[in-house]
Amino acid sequence: MFRELCGDSSLKNVILVTNMWGEVTEDVGETRERELTTNFFKPVLDKGAQLARHHNTTKSAHDIVRRIMENRPITLQIQRELVDEGKNIIDTAAGEAVNKELNEQMRRHQVEMKAIQEDMMKAFNEKDEETRKELEDEMRKLREQVKKTKMDSEGMASHYRAEKEAAEKRMNEMQHQLDNRGGCIVM
Repeated sequence: MFRELCGDSSLKNVILVTNMWGEVTEDVGETRERELTTNFFKPVLDKGAQLARHHNTTKSAHDIVRRIMENRPITLQIQRELVDEGKNIIDTAAGEAVNKELNEQMRRHQVEMKAIQEDMMKAFNEKDEETRKELEDEMRKLREQVKKTKMDSEGMASHYRAEKEAAEKRMNEMQHQLDNRGGCIVM
């Protein structure tokens, strides 16, 4: 998701910061850092991101901020897609990544629901009322999770649309002020 928001070209401006070095021994910290760099952070580090350690000091924080300030600004992928390409949030790479995750979660829930339905039929046929009730409760919970997942996906899109409409309205109002004031915007 992070890579989809930033885009590969802007990852060279990313600094991944580890902290809590004072809470562990140097060996433990280095082992954890090595694990992060070879697994979790590897894709972004391979695209040019940097790693820094924050040692819970002002100097350490200033050093990290100085490194960030040396970066040349780059447009993020999500900015290009939303502004330059005029895409809807769901149609961006980040939106697709979120939807992919939500769709996968819904698929897993549907597989679980099918298994529970089969178990319910078996319990019904065996006249096992207690198991059947437990399975019905489990099925109800899964249906609620599927409904919530679907609402989350739809909510993300509608929230973006509302934000976009509000921004467009503000822009139109500002343009109207500019037109009526001979080039001076009053705020």
